[in-house]
Amino acid sequence: MQERQSWRCFVILTGDVAYEPGGETLSALMAEYLHRWGYAGEIIREIGQMGTFAEPRRVIEIVAELRRVNPDLQLDHIAVVSSDWQLRAGNVFWREETRRTFLHYIPLPITGT
Repeated sequence: MQERQSWRCFVILTGDVAYEPGGETLSALMAEYLHRWGYAGEIIREIGQMGTFAEPRRVIEIVAELRRVNPDLQLDHIAVVSSDWQLRAGNVFWREETRRTFLHYIPLPITGT
């Protein structure tokens, strides 16, 4: 019988801009939302503004670093949850960045944001 491997889920949040002037950042609001709905896994908040072009590269760098410091970590999928309009603009960059890696890219657009 094959031994089952447990898996770890990471949520990497970007969006280091305030939702409203002087208010919480988008990533802070997303982290609060996840906690409120019971998510107890690891959350990595990327600090520093980044745009549609740079975001995929930076997130892939974070994932590569996680694998480097945790060689036994089995990461092979990345699900990108984003507003539909943002994902539409960034989709080509996510595909390009993940094509160069070990990751299977899963886009998950959210409408109405």
